Formats: sequence, C-alpha cells, structure tokens
Amino acid sequence: MCWRNVAVMRNKIITALIGLPVLCVVFIALWSLLKPRHLLPLATGTCLNAEITETDSLLAVGYNRTLYEFKGPAYSDPSVLYTAQSRLISVGSLRNSPIKIVVGDRDGWLYFPGTHVDPIQVSGGMVLACAIISEKGSSRATIVAAGHDGIQDYGWGGNVCILSYQNKAVEIRKNYKFEWTPNNLCIARKSKALIVGCERNEFVHISLNTDQRQTIRVKGGTDQCVLSHDESLLAIVEYQSVSVRRVSHLEKVIARIEVSGNYSRICWHPTEPDVLIIAEPEAGIKLLNVSNNGVQFVENTDFVRPVLIWMPKEQKSAYILDRDWSLVNIQL
Repeated sequence: MCWRNVAVMRNKIITALIGLPVLCVVFIALWSLLKPRHLLPLATGTCLNAEITETDSLLAVGYNRTLYEFKGPAYSDPSVLYTAQSRLISVGSLRNSPIKIVVGDRDGWLYFPGTHVDPIQVSGGMVLACAIISEKGSSRATIVAAGHDGIQDYGWGGNVCILSYQNKAVEIRKNYKFEWTPNNLCIARKSKALIVGCERNEFVHISLNTDQRQTIRVKGGTDQCVLSHDESLLAIVEYQSVSVRRVSHLEKVIARIEVSGNYSRICWHPTEPDVLIIAEPEAGIKLLNVSNNGVQFVENTDFVRPVLIWMPKEQKSAYILDRDWSLVNIQL
C-alpha cells in the first residue's frame, strides 16, 4: 500500500514538472502582450504609416508591402488584409463608406483593398497620405491622396488628387499642384475642407466646395496635422515645436510647445477637448492644455520613432506605435 502511494506521488510530481514549462511559456506569452512595450505579432520590416479605425482596430503598412489589421486586447490579434507589389506608404479608412480602406505605395499608385476596383496612379512618386470622405449610407465616396511628383528631389514638388467613387468605379476629379511636397493631410468633414501639410515651409487649407486655397507659412514645414474632435482647433507638428491654431483664424498661433527633433506624433485627448497629447521621441508624453498653456510631462524612453499615438476613450493610457512595430502603452 505504501509503495502504491509513493508511485502515485511520483506520477503527480512528474506531471507537474512536465506542465511547468508549458505554464512558463503561457506566462511569458501573456506578459509579452501585457507589458508596457511589445512587438506586434506577424508584422516584419519597418512600419511607415498607421491609423486607428472607428471600431478601434489598428491598420498599419510598411516596407514589407503588407496591410495589417490588429484587433483585440493589446492589439494582439493580427490579420493580413492586403499585399501589394510595392512598398506601402500610406493608409486611410472610413467605416461608413462604400470604399472602406485605401492604401498608397511608393510608386504613386492607390489601391482599394476588399473591392474589385482597379488600382489607379495618382502621383509620380510616393503617395504619402490618403483619406476617404463619404456621407453615411451613400453609394458615393471622395478619396484624397497626397504625394511627391517623383521628378524633383524629395521635399520639392507634388500634388493632391481628389478622386470620386461612383458605380463601382474610381476617377480623378481634381489635381492640385504643390511647390513643396505634401506629406500629410487631415479632413474637416463638417466644413468640407482639406488641410494639407507640406514637407517644407507651409501648410494649405483647401475648400472642397469652392477650391479656394489659403497658404500659411511655417518654419521648416509640417510633419503631421490633426484636427480637434469638434474641428475648431488645428494642431501641427512643425520643426522642433508643436503649434495649435483656430481653424477660423489659421494665421494666429494660440499655443506652442517645443519638442526635440522632427518626429513627434500628436493626438487629441478623447474626453478633454482642450488637451493635446504629444509623443516626443526618447523623452516621453507631453499633455498640452490649450486653454491655459499648462503642460504635464510623463517620462518614457521606450519609443524612438513614433508612427502613431492614440488614446482609446475608455482607457487612462495612451498607445504609441513605433517604426519597428513596437507597441508602447503609457499610463496617463
């Protein structure tokens, strides 16, 4: 009887020892997803552009010619939505639209994943930014694409194309020429206007109703422009600073904060409309209160070259996607 108990105990110990490595692997996998910085699964190469959708999934493209979507806790559930023949540079999305996603490549082509629409060439060089405009329930859509002309050195020359989608076909409706390369854009959907940031010297406000253009000079060009949730404020990443202006009076800067370098990324706080969140590489997060110019700083050196920063509504932390596909979570 005693020997039988010993044998049973031995088998339990062996089973526990066998299960221990499995538990360790599971623990390590869970920790890699929940720790403040982790690599997104499946993605390889360098991330070049990304966007958070209205359903809080993450779309991202990069050097490996692939469009990824990441869902779930810590954006740990990846899927491949599209693979192109050329490096993908930009991505835009809109859920309530007949065209839900557009991506642009380094050779000037625009693609429409999930549709039967053929790719269309919109510029001579890289498509650096793209976006979709559509009324809810409409069968039509307007697509905007900004790019380099592919002839001059990068920074000089480019265009912004306005395309229309109707009856399952896309055609170029307007083509705005630019002296300086347009490398980012945002859309004022309420006023039907387009704000285009250029690599050098300026950003441009374009009315989509009247075609009227307003050019605003800035030092060193713009790297990102983001409208507030009510579209009354415009935040711009300039050279070594971030500025905020009223859309009704774009010439006047109402708030400015210095940043190091030219690779900061910004987003507006989801529940505090006057607060701008700034990801400053190898420094941390700055929260700029536009109403009183107050600044809070959260130190964090886990990101080097941020591609995107966002803050989900129901959370008290911000996410930063870095160029090496690292996802950094920072408590605010």
